[in-house]
Amino acid sequence: MHPCTFSTHAASQWRRNSSLGPRSNGSDAEAVPLSSASVVLPYSVQQLHWHELFFSFLERCVYHFEGLGAELPAVSPIRIAFDASLGSQGWQLVSLCDEYQSDGSSCGVWLQAARDAWLRYVASTDHGSKIFAAFLRRTFEAAGVHSLSSLRGRELGAAQRGNEAYILGQRAAMRSRLVYAALAKMLSLGSASLAGFAPATAVNLDSFDEQPDDAMV
Repeated sequence: MHPCTFSTHAASQWRRNSSLGPRSNGSDAEAVPLSSASVVLPYSVQQLHWHELFFSFLERCVYHFEGLGAELPAVSPIRIAFDASLGSQGWQLVSLCDEYQSDGSSCGVWLQAARDAWLRYVASTDHGSKIFAAFLRRTFEAAGVHSLSSLRGRELGAAQRGNEAYILGQRAAMRSRLVYAALAKMLSLGSASLAGFAPATAVNLDSFDEQPDDAMV
């Protein structure tokens, strides 16, 4: 589904599925969003690079994340759809502009790492204060990951090596989680249909790490 289509459709779905509270005049019910609701939406741009949107009803805010730290441009279909839907209802769209990724193949893994941090954020007392950018930065720094945005020279090289080591560890951990989910029949495709999780379709995933970045797209 096109991201623009999702955003406008989702806005109307959320209004219909929200909880109901009485209006001040006691007549009809007024839709009130569930404050604890949270939505995570990954999407790709031209099937080349992964981005992620985090929706918080409590904060009435959408956070945009991608590993290279780029801000959504004004002409982005996501921003246009947001302005025409949630933006017109008083929501904010915030781009998280810290750069963490330094290769051309790990964007999807960075999304999963950010998603894990988001789940911790919405379960914490920080949720509601609109500080996910700082929360994510602290979470990554505690794991030895640093923003590359303002670094130069040796500091940049050291941070890149540290970030790459972290994301390789995350990739391995996520493979283990996928294997567990497949064996527990928790994946919609089923273990027999998912390449690499059945003996007949065994795949050496490590071999992909040896390919150049353009072969990983």
